[in-house]
Amino acid sequence: MKVLSDVSPPVQSFGFQYSSLPEKKAVVRLLELLPGDPDGKIRCELMDFEIKDADQKPYEALSYVWGEGEGSTEITVNNERMTIRPNLHLALQSLRNQDSARTFWVDAICIDQNNNKERGHQVNLMKSIFQGAKGVVVWLGEDTEQTNIAMDSLNYLADVLDKFGVGQQEDLRSKSLLRINVHHQEAVDGFRDLLQRQWYQRAWIVQEIALARSATIMCGKKSVSAGIFSSLSWMLEKSVEISPIEPLLNVMPGFLRERKDSWWTLERDLFALLLKFRDSKTTEQRDKIYAFLGIASDITNGNFEASYEISEQDLVQDIISFL
Repeated sequence: MKVLSDVSPPVQSFGFQYSSLPEKKAVVRLLELLPGDPDGKIRCELMDFEIKDADQKPYEALSYVWGEGEGSTEITVNNERMTIRPNLHLALQSLRNQDSARTFWVDAICIDQNNNKERGHQVNLMKSIFQGAKGVVVWLGEDTEQTNIAMDSLNYLADVLDKFGVGQQEDLRSKSLLRINVHHQEAVDGFRDLLQRQWYQRAWIVQEIALARSATIMCGKKSVSAGIFSSLSWMLEKSVEISPIEPLLNVMPGFLRERKDSWWTLERDLFALLLKFRDSKTTEQRDKIYAFLGIASDITNGNFEASYEISEQDLVQDIISFL
């Protein structure tokens, strides 16, 4: 089995102390991102939360890349210091409101990454976490002049589709109004940049986006709905090579996911998913398997669960027996 790894674990230093989570319940931690000035220090509060209460405490889930290499940035969590990777820090800066708090589930902060037993328990709840979120925010990273032009073009498309009606989308494919600014070279360069971000290479993002009720794609300060973003697969035609990531675009919330010819509607047992996304990247080898447990059609009622306490050799034996 081919497994790639290109990222380092998140940094949690200064001895930040997590309280224990109950093992018998579907309890997770949520992150309340406190309001602040754009350049101010990130301040957060962590709270325990039972997933069944999602309607009473709406939250968003963040889908992002931890990031490569060294380096960390300090934030404040429950009035204690914690360090996180720079890419997550940039995401929190862009997501933070100036006058009101936002509630998120963010894996690097909401899971005690130094507690292997907790990691396994929380990974087994990932399906419920992303299905329970009111929305998923996909953070692609920092913006450029070209990506801003591309995002503006997509938001223009959203306005057009809103004006003509969602049911008209297929008919609008052939209309020239969809191509206003879309094939401008700077926009095409921006689309190419957006579609080559590291986020698409990460194994975990398949279930994160496929399980989402709704999703927003964010680059820098600009954002667009996942339904509009996924339309790049037919809107750009041959302007940008998208075939390697087309399976991901096709499972984003929107009309493409509901099409009968989408791979999402076909057989997708664990073996099929491992084969389809065999080149995706993970932090640890075992995550190559665990990343797909939440969407595999043959994973039911805890018949195969994530554990970071067993050896990789035992895991290989378990997965061979299961498949």
